[in-house]
Amino acid sequence: MKEYGKKISRYLMKNKKGRFYCVAGVLYLLAILFVMNDAWLYQTPIVKVTKVVTIVEGKSKSTRGTEETKYKQSLYGKIINGEDKGKEVRIANEYTTTEMADQKYHKR
Repeated sequence: MKEYGKKISRYLMKNKKGRFYCVAGVLYLLAILFVMNDAWLYQTPIVKVTKVVTIVEGKSKSTRGTEETKYKQSLYGKIINGEDKGKEVRIANEYTTTEMADQKYHKR
């Protein structure tokens, strides 16, 4: 294993392109780690959603005469920054099938 490490270090010392790509790769990984853990920078509370419960609330007629289904979501999560860090919260969300004036929560 030590020999393999020595070969890589010799290659990087001789090859400028290899050294550049190695440094760029390490900086890229550090940037990704920073962005994944930057909640402490924000002043507004950020919630990490842990559970989503969606129920059908009913059906109604839209202004065009089509039938729309209304849904109600309960989002459960934990605050990850600010004064209330660690506190568990519940957020209510309502939307219809057309999602014209509102949106369904979905994980990206």
